[in-house]
Amino acid sequence: MSDEHTPGVYRDVRCRCGEQLVDAVVDDREVVVGEDHIPFRRTTDYLVCPACQSMYRVTDVGNELVTNAPRSTSTSHEP
Repeated sequence: MSDEHTPGVYRDVRCRCGEQLVDAVVDDREVVVGEDHIPFRRTTDYLVCPACQSMYRVTDVGNELVTNAPRSTSTSHEP
């Protein structure tokens, strides 16, 4: 979700499986994990979900993941 007090800061960014990826994404090209501010400079930098191993381009997490709710992974199989 976007931080109401700081435009361009997205907090509690989660994977589609529901696991937290990072504490925040800052539009000035850094992610926040705990107290560490980690800059990224390339479109080839990725985040990996610790639970399901999904990979996300770090430049997309602020735009894509913040707007997507976690998806259901259940599927139905007919006999």
